[in-house]
Amino acid sequence: MTPQEIFDKVATHLLTQNAKSQDLLGGTCLYRGSKGLTCAVGCLISDEAYAKGMEGSAFTNLMEVWSMRLPVWFPANQQLLAALQRCHDSLDVDHWRSRLAEIADDFGLEFK
Repeated sequence: MTPQEIFDKVATHLLTQNAKSQDLLGGTCLYRGSKGLTCAVGCLISDEAYAKGMEGSAFTNLMEVWSMRLPVWFPANQQLLAALQRCHDSLDVDHWRSRLAEIADDFGLEFK
């Protein structure tokens, strides 16, 4: 995937889902949460590549420990993926749209 394709998929996913993928206590991000929710990076991990053991791994650790299961374009887009993941993890849902616009601008991408 190109950076624009990654951004488009994640932005559409987050704004459509309109909810964080978190553990039941609401504090820890989950790549795959309850009720089919996924985080910014989780929505890019195919069912075949996903492993329950990924949960609890920070994004940077995910890149190191699970690299063989992840798409080949993950490492080349690490900064973009990290920014999108921080948007999901750190901000309230009602602030996602404005932060996604900033991320698009930061990476020279279009926010449609």
